[in-house]
Amino acid sequence: VLDNVKAIRGGIPIVFPCFGAWDKGPQHGFARISAWTVAAGSVAHSSPDVAVAAAAADGGAGGSGGSSLTVELEDSDGTRQQWDGHKFKLRMTVQALPLGFKQTLEIVNRGEELFEFTTLLHTYFATKDVTKCVVEGLQGLEFVDKARGFSTHTEERAEVVVPSTYTDRIYKDAPDTLVLRRAGPADRTLTIAKSNFKDAVVWNPWIEKAKEMADLGDDEYPAFLCVEVGSVTAPVSLAAGASWIGSQMVTASPTC
Repeated sequence: VLDNVKAIRGGIPIVFPCFGAWDKGPQHGFARISAWTVAAGSVAHSSPDVAVAAAAADGGAGGSGGSSLTVELEDSDGTRQQWDGHKFKLRMTVQALPLGFKQTLEIVNRGEELFEFTTLLHTYFATKDVTKCVVEGLQGLEFVDKARGFSTHTEERAEVVVPSTYTDRIYKDAPDTLVLRRAGPADRTLTIAKSNFKDAVVWNPWIEKAKEMADLGDDEYPAFLCVEVGSVTAPVSLAAGASWIGSQMVTASPTC
């Protein structure tokens, strides 16, 4: 249950205006613990099956058609008190596709002064066994390993396999296409195509961190992997009245 204090674990929490520890407010910012509102004129379906069927009838996985839902978050007395009085508006649109979805985040500076932010789509992907997941597209990238004291390394592997330990890596300047291959015959390969997000994060708490999380069972960590797109290694500057847009499209490989 969303209580405006702690984020709901799972899905795609929105990190804004700060990734990580924040001296002005909660970790990862306030967007993921706030109540958003459905935008006026936004289309919604009560059943995911209806949404996917409508998307399939309206074009392909990469097309512009499909059922969608847009939600919004604006600054409030509470957010302005935390974040130096900044005025903003966030608009998140999720569009159903035949084999996946497209998610777009728009950030608008409604104030009279420039502000800086970091942001990320904290996507959880279900899997049968996280240790058999492989992420492709990270070879050659510099990454910050938060699990090893924020030390910096270069990824040498073409196929990044999640080790049997706590994993929290920030890959700088990641390519716009990543591939996630998951364990199990029913787990389709996923393609993650990002736009205007510079970085990527790979995260799994493993045993030791899972035990510290009251909202995660001690034995639930093998059932998911977070592959997250964002702009987190350097802040984005947004002028007064300007907007910034980032997106990801996640599509599954067709069944044989």
